[in-house]
Amino acid sequence: MLDEFGRRVAPHTVSAWHPRSFGYFTPPPLLASVAGEVLSQVAQQGIDIWHAGPIGAFVEEEVVRWLCDLVGYGESSFGLLASGGVMANFIAMALVRDVHLRTLTAAPRPPRGAALEGVRVYTGDQTHLVRSNSLTYGPSFVSQRRSSRSSNRSINRARSSGLMRAGSSPGVST
Repeated sequence: MLDEFGRRVAPHTVSAWHPRSFGYFTPPPLLASVAGEVLSQVAQQGIDIWHAGPIGAFVEEEVVRWLCDLVGYGESSFGLLASGGVMANFIAMALVRDVHLRTLTAAPRPPRGAALEGVRVYTGDQTHLVRSNSLTYGPSFVSQRRSSRSSNRSINRARSSGLMRAGSSPGVST
């Protein structure tokens, strides 16, 4: 089977590390990720439950610590690894809602349902999320510089109509 794969499939795959490779949303895997997947399958790690795969959880903690150290974050910093951009965006929006917005509103618990009415997150027009009334889109930071004056006017208009700014992001994508 490996000989057949090597002869018929492998020569026609895209080399993601080649300078002429396009970085599409679903890129071909890098050799390091293939090797990592093989190792994770051998270890049979189902890290959705800590007791089923504690080694995977420990590896995640160590990788996050390395990344925090790499960018100069302190010992109290932490994080997690997400399966991709969509899940990372989902986690970020959940944190804005559950932590930041709760602080902004001095709510006794994270806001849900009607308590989220009138809350807005400002983002660029290149954002790849399901369109929502809670997201206010402006000119992309990539396609054209959005001036702070323009952003402030947009936020002030929203405030004067009773909306609350929960956060801003130049672009959220997958």
